[in-house]
Amino acid sequence: MKYISHGTKFNTLNSHVNAPLFKRVFDFDGGANTTLTITAVGLYRLFLNGVELNKSLFAPTLSNPDQVVFADTYELSGKLNKTNNVLCVLLGNGFACCNDYDIWGNDTAPYRAAPKFALALQADGKTVVETDEKFVVTDSAITFDDFRCGEHYDARLVADCCGEAEKGGKHRQNKNGLLVRLRRKRHWSVQVEPFNCRKRTANRHVLRRSA
Repeated sequence: MKYISHGTKFNTLNSHVNAPLFKRVFDFDGGANTTLTITAVGLYRLFLNGVELNKSLFAPTLSNPDQVVFADTYELSGKLNKTNNVLCVLLGNGFACCNDYDIWGNDTAPYRAAPKFALALQADGKTVVETDEKFVVTDSAITFDDFRCGEHYDARLVADCCGEAEKGGKHRQNKNGLLVRLRRKRHWSVQVEPFNCRKRTANRHVLRRSA
């Protein structure tokens, strides 16, 4: 897996950055055992064909991203369509981008960065979707978010990105063959960086738990 992000610009108390919304449309040939594993440096909300899959308000479990990152696994057997599955991930700021007036050192932490995530959807052990350049990203209607300070939401900026791929609205097909809904929203390419999936190192290890 690889981490992907909207870029390097991150949210601060004085300079707000919209929570990024990522989208991937894909077909599925079938499989008896289908799972999706996702981790994030920050927080995420996961949607499949318009249905939110999260079972907790803060996912993954909050942690110091310089030491440990948690990953969640979702059982998706029987929940995928043959064509035009829409997978969306909305990212928020966890401890990797926390605003507390530097009371606990979060504002000046060396690991401070924009939120990012990595995922892999597998069917019978074969990878069907993983985080890569085939995802597209746009600004969501959340113009500011912090798990201590709350969020600002602008309904005028809503992107209808998490529903069916071809239901209403105008679409264009990008170079990767993805259907992208156009409703006054611009979409950008994602930024990709390596994902260290070693179980345990001196500075980081990834723990997996079932969602």
